Amino acid sequence: MWRWSATWLSVVSHPDIEQWARLERKYQARDYAGEPDRSSGYLVNRGSEILLVAPHSVNSIRHGVERPADAGTGGLAELLGAKTDVSVLTFARTAPSWETWNTREDDFTRILRDQLGGVRLVVVLQGMADRHGVDICVGLGPDPSELTDHASKVLLRAFNGYEASENFPFTGEPEYTVTSFTQKTGPATAVQVDVAAVHRDFAASAKSGVRAVARFTSALTSLQHHLGSD
Repeated sequence: MWRWSATWLSVVSHPDIEQWARLERKYQARDYAGEPDRSSGYLVNRGSEILLVAPHSVNSIRHGVERPADAGTGGLAELLGAKTDVSVLTFARTAPSWETWNTREDDFTRILRDQLGGVRLVVVLQGMADRHGVDICVGLGPDPSELTDHASKVLLRAFNGYEASENFPFTGEPEYTVTSFTQKTGPATAVQVDVAAVHRDFAASAKSGVRAVARFTSALTSLQHHLGSD
């Protein structure tokens, strides 16, 4: 997994990239274990009908095996939330190993459960490797609905010109995903959005990061408008 250099910020001048980098620092702490005095769940509640969730913004442990963080997703989620007035929940500190959602008891899970009754759509922001050959993947989860289908169309349309796909290579269906958990718990539904590393590594290409922020901002704004007009 790539890591950002602590010195690259000095060569980046775009305000979105600078803010993204500042927001990402708390996740980068201790090699992406997060700051030790933080809760595992970091919530910015704006009272929106959309909750943007970054479940892999720091390293996680399941069945005793560490999963490396999807670097950049925590800061990106916070930035997008601020730009679109959407509530945000991130995984901010590595928590003890867990097996199933029924036995998972960290603060991230507690906050997620509490929020599902007050929102209509959860957008799960994750990362994927460039080797999949896809820039953006929208996963519909195990129990898609009219709203998830609409959200997918909005996201794919926003990323027109990218290699964007639905349910490939990730569907959001496995039981351990936030997408599956949300759809099975309700009443909210969810879509999963996996972002290729190249669009999260703006140390290599600030332009790519700026474009991704703009496309996501457009999609989330459209979804907010759709939910507000229902």
